[in-house]
Amino acid sequence: MGTGKTTVGAALAQRLERQFLDNDVLLERRTGKTAAELRRGLGENALHHVEAEVLLTCLAVRPVAVIAAAASTIDNRKVREALRVSAFVVWLRTDVHVLSKRLSHSDHRPIPGDATDVVARQDRKRRTRYASVADVKLDTTGRTGLEATDDLMRRIRA
Repeated sequence: MGTGKTTVGAALAQRLERQFLDNDVLLERRTGKTAAELRRGLGENALHHVEAEVLLTCLAVRPVAVIAAAASTIDNRKVREALRVSAFVVWLRTDVHVLSKRLSHSDHRPIPGDATDVVARQDRKRRTRYASVADVKLDTTGRTGLEATDDLMRRIRA
């Protein structure tokens, strides 16, 4: 959350002339609720289950699309396997303190409690999982979406 997935993903899709699929948008279309609303109403586990289902559906789209995946999907073993087999994965990273500042001012992201603690805990839990599937790791700290997309395009074409 907050690393620039939607901004960079949409710009990358446009440059690659591919469809852009945003996990959060598709989740809301499927359920009629935002991730934050689902978390409050159904709980974190149910939210993450639906997010994983949405991503697995996106991975089956042909021609291959650029997908902004919900952060929690990396916790699902089936999703990690699908990513390894059928996707080119870009892991966008941002400094934990920058992320917590962004997320603490957001109403639509499901952050329970202190954003700094939540982001730091998620980072510790997920970084090995992200690294296990990532083809490219891109730090977006202090960069605009355009700068990050330009860098990503250079890496993809290299």
